Amino acid sequence: MGLDVLLKQPLEPFTLDQAIDANRNFRFPLDPDFPLAIRLLTFSSAPPPYPLSWHERLEIFVPLAGHGVLAMGNDALSFGPGDVMVVDNQALHGIVEFQGPRRAGMTIYFMPSLVCGLGSAPWDSVLLTTFHRPPRSKPAIIRANDRTAASLHNTILRLARCYLAGAREPLAQAKCKIRLLEVLYAFASASGWADTVSLEHPRTQGARRIRQLHEYLLAHFSEKVSVPAVASVLGMSRSSFVRYFKRVTGQTFVAHLTQLRLERALQLLRETDLSIAEVSNAVGFSDQSYFDKTFRRLFKQSPREARRAMSSAVQGRESDNQTKRFDSDRG
Repeated sequence: MGLDVLLKQPLEPFTLDQAIDANRNFRFPLDPDFPLAIRLLTFSSAPPPYPLSWHERLEIFVPLAGHGVLAMGNDALSFGPGDVMVVDNQALHGIVEFQGPRRAGMTIYFMPSLVCGLGSAPWDSVLLTTFHRPPRSKPAIIRANDRTAASLHNTILRLARCYLAGAREPLAQAKCKIRLLEVLYAFASASGWADTVSLEHPRTQGARRIRQLHEYLLAHFSEKVSVPAVASVLGMSRSSFVRYFKRVTGQTFVAHLTQLRLERALQLLRETDLSIAEVSNAVGFSDQSYFDKTFRRLFKQSPREARRAMSSAVQGRESDNQTKRFDSDRG
């Protein structure tokens, strides 16, 4: 069964102008807890070109109907139904030609942090090698008539069905992530990039370098950690580190450090009797009101509510255990 079955699904009109800011950044917000989105799009009969743009998220574009040309940096790439194209998201890109009685396509958006983040094994980054092409190399494309295309199409179809069935619950999201990893593995295998791009290439050595940073942050996150100080740990300038960190993790450094501190705070609230003020101070927050506000923003509850919920859960388990022991004694 081919990808054309997706044409039977509801398609949304492709619009772009209002989403592009003054820096030509095409903004499409993704859920920070599950940064994946799949869009089935229909393109109007109005002739392209659409405005060229760039974005932080990674993208795979799969034409479903019609033929056209995708501009991507200095490249102009023809496409047809069933082609699978990795978009160079950091380059200005856009459809400059799209023809046919029906024009439709699928985009797969995701942040690199969903695949390879802090603490990841080095081989995780191999799945993203096709998104970090070396200079002067050709864009990563699997054509519809390639011998590996049918298998890749089936993998993409499984991902699309998983996502479109509803990915709101954690187990469903975990399944979608597995399907995405299967797509990335199939693409990396089909394109051959995993065999030719070294893990030590400057744009694909993220896991090795970032793990060093992760170890440093775990040891010092409760202290005043400045960007210049952390950049020096990796032997990088401040500006290079900021760009590098965002590209590899999908987060700003400050956002990640805050999340690391709050996750540790949640652990302390659950496992210790420290007061909320003591927990706040222990994880590096000097202002408790700011700690309360950021904690609520991440966990959708206050520190006090989180501790109360954990206490209730423990009491519930103890009650269940007592009931089981009582029933056992009676038996």
